[in-house]
Amino acid sequence: MRLFVNVIVIALSLIAPAAVQADPIKLGDSRLALIDDPMRVEFVDETGKLTVEGMQRAIAIGATAKNWRILKETDGRVELTTTVRNRHRVHVEVLFDAKNFEIRYLDSDDVLYAEKKIDRESLRVIHHNYNVWIRDLTTAMANNVRATSSTRTIAGVPDPLPKPSNFATADNVDAVPYLKNKGREAYKKIADRSGPRAFAIAPNGAFGGATRDPRARLAMERCNRSGQGKCKLYLLDDAVVWTE
Repeated sequence: MRLFVNVIVIALSLIAPAAVQADPIKLGDSRLALIDDPMRVEFVDETGKLTVEGMQRAIAIGATAKNWRILKETDGRVELTTTVRNRHRVHVEVLFDAKNFEIRYLDSDDVLYAEKKIDRESLRVIHHNYNVWIRDLTTAMANNVRATSSTRTIAGVPDPLPKPSNFATADNVDAVPYLKNKGREAYKKIADRSGPRAFAIAPNGAFGGATRDPRARLAMERCNRSGQGKCKLYLLDDAVVWTE
């Protein structure tokens, strides 16, 4: 059984090679970080032993072991909350089936969640401790499915970042799957640039692009706002990394 875990925050050196690395985003407060959301774990079950019921049990066991309280359970969804030091409250939902689960932020108290405009870009930020708590929760749940992590991803982007796939050349706008006219126009603007850049796409036509670091993460974040958690990286710098 192989396990793919979305660990969104990784070392910047893994995101951007030194030759093209740009200045990181300055959030104005050392306590803040870009939010790890959604946090997704996909299991490739080669033996067919995973079930929805087993996944729900793993979520419950892992959550309670990390002091999260179950608020509600329905088919394919569990609602969780935790309070740290009687002050910092976090409320999330876990969506799941027999092959994956995904943790999504709902609301919080006293963890500095905000949507900030930085250089005309809308970014979601939160206290960096939130990302630590969510990674711990994710690991606890995954461990209860008794799998081992073989590949980390940044919301669908492998770590280390993917290599060129030879699917198409970067300037071939017509080769990009899923996109409608607006998406193709956005892709062309990214493809015509030089230097650090990334572009992500989703089956429903959602897309996201970035020309500053962390470019892969920003592209995925923008795509996933409407991509239903199914975005994948298409372009990274000068090469297409998409595989069908």
